[in-house]
Formats: sequence, C-alpha cells, structure tokens
Amino acid sequence: MFPANVQMAVDASAGRPQVKAPAWVLWLRLPLQLPMIATAVRVARGA
Repeated sequence: MFPANVQMAVDASAGRPQVKAPAWVLWLRLPLQLPMIATAVRVARGA
C-alpha cells in the first residue's frame, strides 16, 4: 500500500488530473503511515 501512496503523491505533484487531492496532503500523509504500520505489526504479533 505504501508504494501506491508514494506513486499517488508523485502523480499529484506532476499535475495529473486523475488525482483529486492536493499534492501537499498526499506527501504529508506518507510519514503518518509509519506509526500505523508499526501498530499493525505489534497487534499482529500479539504484543
């Protein structure tokens, strides 16, 4: 999922019309995904 979100941010930065969100929003959400990934891994491990 993360690579697809990076691609969407790149596409938005290039001005592609199929991307509806502003590019800055898409770039901002990328680092916010790291804590969610860490939480998912922790829950999956049962800790």
